[in-house]
Amino acid sequence: MAKDKESLIDEIKNRKEKMKRIINQIDRNIDTEKIGNVLQKIASIRNDLGIIKRQIDLEENRQKLEDDFHSADLNYQKAKKIAHKHEADSTLVMNERLNTFNKTYNSFMTKTVQDCRRAHIDSDYVPIINDMEYREASADVPRRLLYYFTLLKLSLQDSDVLFPRFLLIDTPETSGIDYENLIASFKCIEYISSNKDWKDFQIILSTGIDKYPTSFNKYVVGTLTDENKLLKRKSPSPKAIE
Repeated sequence: MAKDKESLIDEIKNRKEKMKRIINQIDRNIDTEKIGNVLQKIASIRNDLGIIKRQIDLEENRQKLEDDFHSADLNYQKAKKIAHKHEADSTLVMNERLNTFNKTYNSFMTKTVQDCRRAHIDSDYVPIINDMEYREASADVPRRLLYYFTLLKLSLQDSDVLFPRFLLIDTPETSGIDYENLIASFKCIEYISSNKDWKDFQIILSTGIDKYPTSFNKYVVGTLTDENKLLKRKSPSPKAIE
């Protein structure tokens, strides 16, 4: 084992000496100017390789960005088509509901308001009578009242119509409507309630005495008079008298 170790050490020494001789020989034979030029070329080549590598990286990134953009654009175009379809479907549904509304509203108005030949709502949902030619103030109340009666009727027919199926009407006769138009407007409620297949609804009406159709008498909950006021004097208790 010792001989082997010594042999290896000697081998290493011999090789080191041999390397020194080779290096010394190289130092004597090498042209330093040529080496400098070679080193410059190597540095230039390395710089060019670095530039090329960066260009390759940029090209790969550009390709990835283009692929991502193309994929995103395809998804956008697909979503755009779906949105257009939904918009078209929504427009179709809205137009159908608008036509349905106008048929009912026109029926209520022409039966209720004298000289009303045609009634509808425009694109802003504003009631229009006789193409804006009819301007009688007495029609203002029926125009608004029947607007809500129409919404109520549609909500009873179609659950997709978002309306609470509840109306609170407070003294409409104080807004300038004449007695005939008032009674005729209220009779539309009878038409709405006549269909037993529709959903339940509720209307609370506060109006003057005899300012409603006689058929409504059975629905009267309370009547206020000078003798029967809303606020009543409370009788004192026996203890309070003592």
